[in-house]
Amino acid sequence: MAPHSSDDVPLHDDSPIADPALRVLLAMARVGQALRRGISPNSPLKEFVVSNDLTLRHVLGAALLAVDGPMNVSAFAKKMSIALPTASVMINQLVDVGLVDRREDSHDRRRTLVCAAPAVEEVLRETVASRLKPLREALAHVGESDAANLEVALAQIGDIIERVDQDSLHKESLRLPN
Repeated sequence: MAPHSSDDVPLHDDSPIADPALRVLLAMARVGQALRRGISPNSPLKEFVVSNDLTLRHVLGAALLAVDGPMNVSAFAKKMSIALPTASVMINQLVDVGLVDRREDSHDRRRTLVCAAPAVEEVLRETVASRLKPLREALAHVGESDAANLEVALAQIGDIIERVDQDSLHKESLRLPN
């Protein structure tokens, strides 16, 4: 059988994407784009994030602290679904740029709590509220059961991908040089 030439490929193929992983990836990217669309390019928070070379994960971490309140680094790591050393590094970076403060736990002086810095707490809360509003509306539209199933599926997918990544890194580290 002769190979297909580019002339044989339809320019506007309306057939569905066969690979389910690619369909999910594209759907997640579409949701992410829609949620970012409402953030003003002139937002003081956006300018601050860009000027301090922070990532979306940094913003989400600071926002978590603004919305959920003070917590220890272990709780922060668990809620962010990241390793404790990663959380510690992130907290240090957020403290360095002034988005997060550390303070002593008033109930247990041996523990240190992290919280959103008072100067940015309200801006972070407002940003989160503006981004959660369309997501809440969308989830209400799909229904409570489908929203719950989506949350479970995304958590399971994240866990599996992390295990696969860790297994790959572990296998790579065990390889002997040639």
